[in-house]
Amino acid sequence: MKANSRRRIGATARDGSALVIVMCLAGLLLMVGLSLSFITGSSAHTVRKLTTGVQALAVAEAGVADMLSRLQTNYVQWMEASNSASFGGGTYSVVTTYNSGNGNITITSTGQIGEETRTTVLELLGEKYQMYNQALGLDGVMLAGGNITIDTGAIDINGDIHANGNILHSHGNTSINGDASACGVVELDAVAGYTNIPNATPVALPDYRPFDEWEALAISNGLYYATGQAFGGVNLAPPNGVLYVNGNVSFGNNSSLVGTLVAAGDITFVNRFTHTSFNTNWPALLATGNISLHNRDNYYGVIFAGGNFSSRNAKHITGAIIAMGNITAENNFNIDPLGYYPAWDPSDTNQTPPDVVVGGWLK
Repeated sequence: MKANSRRRIGATARDGSALVIVMCLAGLLLMVGLSLSFITGSSAHTVRKLTTGVQALAVAEAGVADMLSRLQTNYVQWMEASNSASFGGGTYSVVTTYNSGNGNITITSTGQIGEETRTTVLELLGEKYQMYNQALGLDGVMLAGGNITIDTGAIDINGDIHANGNILHSHGNTSINGDASACGVVELDAVAGYTNIPNATPVALPDYRPFDEWEALAISNGLYYATGQAFGGVNLAPPNGVLYVNGNVSFGNNSSLVGTLVAAGDITFVNRFTHTSFNTNWPALLATGNISLHNRDNYYGVIFAGGNFSSRNAKHITGAIIAMGNITAENNFNIDPLGYYPAWDPSDTNQTPPDVVVGGWLK
């Protein structure tokens, strides 16, 4: 009996040890299985995340391509704009930002697939003439580096005006159909049809200087004067449409010009002057100094003054006034926009495409 009892106790002990070993092995196998399952699931999630991220990036790049296409169609309209669309099972949102300091355009596009988003950025090198178009705008009629002063009555301004200084208004019957923006104050209280915009962002004004190309044209087949001139009653029509005076120039009563007048100095019109464009998108007057227009004048094209611009009675201008200094418009003054972008040099066609200077980067 004692021997049998000892055999049963030994067998029970061995059975218990085997059960413990089996349970440990089962637990170990379970842990390995769970680990493998976790690793497999995590890897699958990572693969899906990477795949979706790549797809989101492709969608973002599609947004950049779409905006580049729009810029090629209408650069000025899309140089500061936004757009969104569905693409490749996701969506993209693309924004263009214009830098008025250097003219560069940043295209930022974000693509989204499910919960994954990717952003890519592309920068375009600023094109000088497109900067000028942006500054003037299709309906722009006045840009001043200093103040714009509108004085007394019978003034009709049909377009947008901007001053990097103030817009001042003394009194009189003034009609403005457009926006009036200034970096300082806007004192206009004119007939309805416009919006006052004080404390505006400064604008980099279009600058026609230097006048080298215009001077070369005047020398080759236009009218060129090596010194300042004081014309009486004259009717001038340069063969190629360019009159260049290397100094100050003034015109007396009852004069006319067909073409562009360029002066390395001041331009002064005393009375009764008629201007006719030679090429419809060429400027009318270009001066390194001041431009003063007196009674009974009319002009077609941009008028550019490296200094100040002033106008008195009986004036009609179809085009725009750009002055690096101040603009003063007094009694009986009328100005209308061209309705298209002007030429910024004799051969300008406004068709120069922008250059890509940064290939893009991810966020």
